[in-house]
Amino acid sequence: MYFGNRQKKVFRSPSLLIKVYFFVGSVLLFLFFIIYTNSILQILKEDAQVVPNLFARFFSFSAQEEWESLLTQYVFEDIITEIEYPIILTDERRIPLYWRNLGIRENAHFDDLADHEKNILHRSLSRMKKNGNIIPLRYYKEDRRIINYAFYEESEAMRRLRLMPYIEALFVLLFVLFGIYAIYFFKRNEKDILWIGMAKEMAHQLGTPISSLLGWIDLLDSRLESADINPQTENIMSYMNNDVQLLKKIAHRFGKIGSDIVLVPTNLHDLLESSVEYYKERTPHLSNKLDILLVSKIQDVKVKVDPDLIKWAVDNLIKNSIDAMYGKDGNIIILAFQESGKTHITIQDEGKGIPKPLAGRIFDPGVSSKERGWGLGLSLAKRIIEEFHHGRIFLARTILGEGTTFEIILPDK
Repeated sequence: MYFGNRQKKVFRSPSLLIKVYFFVGSVLLFLFFIIYTNSILQILKEDAQVVPNLFARFFSFSAQEEWESLLTQYVFEDIITEIEYPIILTDERRIPLYWRNLGIRENAHFDDLADHEKNILHRSLSRMKKNGNIIPLRYYKEDRRIINYAFYEESEAMRRLRLMPYIEALFVLLFVLFGIYAIYFFKRNEKDILWIGMAKEMAHQLGTPISSLLGWIDLLDSRLESADINPQTENIMSYMNNDVQLLKKIAHRFGKIGSDIVLVPTNLHDLLESSVEYYKERTPHLSNKLDILLVSKIQDVKVKVDPDLIKWAVDNLIKNSIDAMYGKDGNIIILAFQESGKTHITIQDEGKGIPKPLAGRIFDPGVSSKERGWGLGLSLAKRIIEEFHHGRIFLARTILGEGTTFEIILPDK
């Protein structure tokens, strides 16, 4: 929604905001990829440190020491205990001898494990074998005899490396999608601000001639009071005055677009009744027989709305129904009732109906099933109902040659 001057300033330079978004977003993506890559490199560095540590320990042994047993002790106490991913060491028959990070007891004999712990080991071995994460251990590289097997899961670094292209693609995709949405959002708001400016300018431009017309009507009234005029002339003067007052109200409505509005408790029954009476007085000139009926069950109900804007939306729907019934006899039925704490208003006509290709876009600006007009009435009504009053307006039913029904739903608060 767009209220007041504050929102206008926000969207004054959308192209600049889009540039800032892409610049800041690119910098943040770059920083994220650097941090993520460095975290992987740190893990790989820690893993790679095992090899130089092993060489350093080997060269620190004296010739008299039993270096084979010391190396074995070093591997089990200093290397394997630091591994953070699941690992299983087995004998040549693949019976587990040692395991870590599987969520079961460690430093226990395989035969002493409970059945569910053995099942965990077997499932882990099968999964590691299926993934090809198995290393045969031999005394010498050329020795064909295998003395042990080492089964392992992927390390944290490997998992992050595997996920890295997907994470990067996801972030880039989200960045681009948000950018596209931002461009669409700002472009749409540029158009909205243009329409708001046009509406306010039109209200301003209409104000002067309307004020002048009201002055001339008052002057005519004062001069005709002393003259002998017939009732028909009085009626004409009354209609002229009413229509100029209506023009004044329309200008006032356009002036509200883009401004703060105040919702006040309003008797919608009286508002609907006044709209029906207004259009009833102006339909006799039509060649067809047209009747506008109001069926209201909300006589004593007050709903918080802006009376001028709600009446504007309802008037647009009634006017559309009258246009749709041009050349046809029938009724326009306006039904108002409450259900589940919400107020419903339906406007049903027996007109031409809306062609199917247009039905889904009937609320879009510029879309109209009529030969004349700008196609802004329903778009304006939708904004009044949904953005200003947080309600709903929708095409409830339309059949070519039989008629159309629109429905408005207003919340109780």
